[in-house]
Order: sequence, then C-alpha cells, then structure tokens
Amino acid sequence: MYGLLMCLFFIGICLLGFPISVSALAASIFYLVVNGGNISLAIVTQTMCSGINQYSMLAIPLFILAGNIMNFGGVTERIFKFCSAMVGHIPGGLGQVNVLGSIIFAGMSGSGTADAAGLGKVEIEAMKKEGYDVGFSAAVTAASACIGPIIPPSIPAVVYAVQAGVSTGAMFAAGVIPGLIMGMSQMVLCYFLGKKYGYYQKKATFATVKKTFWSALPALFAPVLIIGGSFSGFFTPTEAASVTVGYGAAIGLFLYRELKLTDLKHILWDTVENTAMIMLIMGTVTTLGWILTRELIPQTICAWIVSLSDSPTVVMLLMLVFLLIVGCFITPSAAILIVVPIIKPLVADLNIPPLQFAMLVVYTLCVGNVTPPVGNVLYITARVANITLERLIKCMIPWYIPLVLLAVAIVFFPNLSTWLPVYLQFAK
Repeated sequence: MYGLLMCLFFIGICLLGFPISVSALAASIFYLVVNGGNISLAIVTQTMCSGINQYSMLAIPLFILAGNIMNFGGVTERIFKFCSAMVGHIPGGLGQVNVLGSIIFAGMSGSGTADAAGLGKVEIEAMKKEGYDVGFSAAVTAASACIGPIIPPSIPAVVYAVQAGVSTGAMFAAGVIPGLIMGMSQMVLCYFLGKKYGYYQKKATFATVKKTFWSALPALFAPVLIIGGSFSGFFTPTEAASVTVGYGAAIGLFLYRELKLTDLKHILWDTVENTAMIMLIMGTVTTLGWILTRELIPQTICAWIVSLSDSPTVVMLLMLVFLLIVGCFITPSAAILIVVPIIKPLVADLNIPPLQFAMLVVYTLCVGNVTPPVGNVLYITARVANITLERLIKCMIPWYIPLVLLAVAIVFFPNLSTWLPVYLQFAK
C-alpha cells in the first residue's frame, strides 16, 4: 500500500516538471514519513552514499572529462575532416560523414551528449556552409549521437553493470556489434535521403585522404587504445577512462597544440557539473530502488508480466515497448537505476541471456536521448543547429525507424549482444 502511494507520488512530482533527483528523493522521504516512522530517515543518506560508492563509478567523471578534452583539443575537427575525405562523396554527403564521425568518436567519449555538443557542432556548421537543409543536418546529428553510449566506452553501460552486478567489460563488448549495426543502418538511410535531396560531395583526392589521415591518426588511435586495452585485459574499464584523459590531454596540448590551459576552467567546470548531476540522480534513485525492493514491487510486476506470457521473446517485446515509453520521460542512467531492480528477476525466471537483456535495456533507453519530451540530445542539437525543437522532432521521424528496428533485432537475435563477450571470454 505504502509502496503504491510512493510510486503515485513520484510520478505526480515528475509530471509537475521537477528534476528526477528531486522527485526520487521527495518520494523516498514521503514513503518513510507515511510509513509511521518504522524506518529511520537516516536510511536515505546511507543508501544514497552506498549507491555511488562503487569503484566502477570512477569511470563516469573520467569519461566525461575525456570527452570535454577531446572537444577542446582539436580531436573532433580532425576526425570530421578525415571522415569527410573518406565518405563525403557517397550519396548523403556530409550526412555520411556525420555518422562515421560519431562511430569513431563513440570509441572515446561514451556519451551521446558529448557527441552532439562537440562533434555535432562542427558537423552542423559544415553542413550549413555547404547548403544542407538545417533540419536534415540536425536530425542526422541527433540520431548518430545515439551511437556514443552504445559503442564502448559507455557511461550507461557502466551504470547498468554496477546496478545489475555484471562485468563492465562484458557490457562494453556487448555493445560493439549493435553499435556498428546502428551506424551502418543510419548510413544506409543517409544514402537514400541523399539520393532524394541531391546531397553529394566532390570525391577527395588521394593526397587529401592521406593528409587528413595522418593529421587524424593520433585521434583515430584513441579508440584502439581504449577498447583494445580494455578487451585485452591490459587495464580495467575504469583505468581505461584514466588513460583516455591522459592520452587526450597529451595530444591536445603537445601534438595538436589546440588545448589551452585557459580552457581547463571550462572543461573542469562542465565535468564537475555533469558528474554532480549524474551522481545525485544515482544516489537518490538508489534509495527509491531500495524502497521498491522492500515493498516487493519488482516481484509483483514480474509476476504480472509473466501472467501475460511465459515466452521470453514475447516478454522482451513487452519490455521493449515499456522501455521506449520510460525513455521518453527519464534519462538513460536514471531509468536504468529505477527499472533494473524491477525487471531483473525476469532474466532468471525466463532464462533470458543476461547480456542480451542488458543490451536491450541500455540500447532502448538510450534511444530515449532523441525522443520527446525529455530527450537531452534533442535539446542540445536544436540549440547547436539554432532550430525549433518541433522542427527537429519532425525531421527525426525517418531516423526513428532504424533505431527501433535494431531494438527488435536485439530481441530476436541474441548473438548480436552475446557473441563477442563470449568470444572475448567476458561471459560464458
């Protein structure tokens, strides 16, 4: 009874427009108060601290810092120029460049917002300069930014790993194939839209390709260093975040010489701001999750879902729809913290491969980055492109098709997310 009242209170506050952290904290305190003082309010601070006191959590501020350093250090611009020389002549032109650039940048930042705010700014300005429709430019930028948190490293994957108690390395490996397929499907859509609207670029000469390759080589080596080091066991995913920061700072300061000491104030402030926001959400939502578990709400919901069907495929399709709806209103990291304790029992009850289920959750919630009304990437991209949110959402409609189809493919083809972790011996 008290758990149901808390859930209704939480939903009501969210609908009023309060931040998710405030809503979760207020709902938790509301539960403890109406429960008649049977539980001490001290449990709030205890669970908040335990929720963020995890070694793997160190990777989150470090990857945010790394993404900011890459954006200020000249890495994003060189990646864009190299991708333009490689695929700019394919129908879709700079749209193809946009997607390929996001695939490469995804191997460095782990964040869709870092992609949209950093690389996306360079891409949209270049596309505007070449006469591309601003709606198309913004839509492809927002859609391709979704690749960032899927291809490792990935901040939502770290959050899921901590919450569900699975290997971070296995989560990273599980995202490689879906992330690459996501990029390829978007490039295919770019091809057809490019044909329709006549978006072509002049093919770059071999000399230009060679020049941009050598200029971008240090930046291109970053994903190899990060992903290769993590998968080979040379360093842990958390240590990989530290390596990324050091490598990005080194090439920005001493090789490209575009990273200035005066930029550090902005870089560090943005990192602290984003880290504080994420950690506050994780702490408050952990308390909410503890209460939900105490009230047996996860078991109740799982029993209801299983009563609808005991087929793993049908249940995962139902979860897909549920997660798409949740992603419209809650950011991926916060949604993972709320949803995983509720639906995790289904994995064991229905013998669903844990990594397939994990990737379905992370991927589908990350699609929420570009779905209204709360999609962070939508707001960032609209601001960067200087267009209205309504126009961007309208232009996004074709891009939702490959995003949703890949989520369905993850349900029907488990090997998309389980083959590589097993091959790399992260999972059995």
